[in-house]
Amino acid sequence: MPSPKPVTRHETIKYLSKPDIERLLQSVKPHSIRDYTILLIAYNHGLRATEVGLLKLSDYKQLEKRLYITRVKGGISNSYLVSDEGSKALKLWIAIRGNQPGPLFVSRRTVINENTEMGIGRKQLDNIFKDYTRRLSNPPIAKDKQHFHVLRHSIAVEMVDKGVPLVQIKDWLGHRNINSTIVYANVSDKTRDETARMIFQDNTRENDKNSKVNWKKDKKK
Repeated sequence: MPSPKPVTRHETIKYLSKPDIERLLQSVKPHSIRDYTILLIAYNHGLRATEVGLLKLSDYKQLEKRLYITRVKGGISNSYLVSDEGSKALKLWIAIRGNQPGPLFVSRRTVINENTEMGIGRKQLDNIFKDYTRRLSNPPIAKDKQHFHVLRHSIAVEMVDKGVPLVQIKDWLGHRNINSTIVYANVSDKTRDETARMIFQDNTRENDKNSKVNWKKDKKK
């Protein structure tokens, strides 16, 4: 009996294209500044759902536009610069949330005070993501891409497509091992196509040098 075909990481990674991410964010923005800010920050910084729940108000330095991210699964925690759009969204959300110490993002039923420790949960974040992605049409989002972790995969593949060096992607995602980052390079069609162009361009130049063929000599053979 033949051995079953192993499932590669390439086959399991699901991600959204940049246009789909933009469609998603723009569809969320009019409905909820909280949800918009969560999805924008999670996408920009490659956050896992658990990492969103771990964010504290004190982790965001508004004047510096920097956010400290506590990574899970053995990842490297660090402080990151927030985009202009991200800082605008955070400012709007904090104005609604209030300046009480505690989790940066909470459920709508949570009352924030000095005793509040738990931020928004993984299951709720996944439900939020599913709810918004299911609303999209023309084209719809595939069912196997309707889960929160797709945001992390999507920013990773986008960075590869933009030519960001793998060592910088590793740092941005908080990976401890570069092998965790390399898998995204194997998913990027754009990167693979660029490799092909580089190879074919060199081959074309080499072929041009040797393109003069003595056809008369060839006919004698």
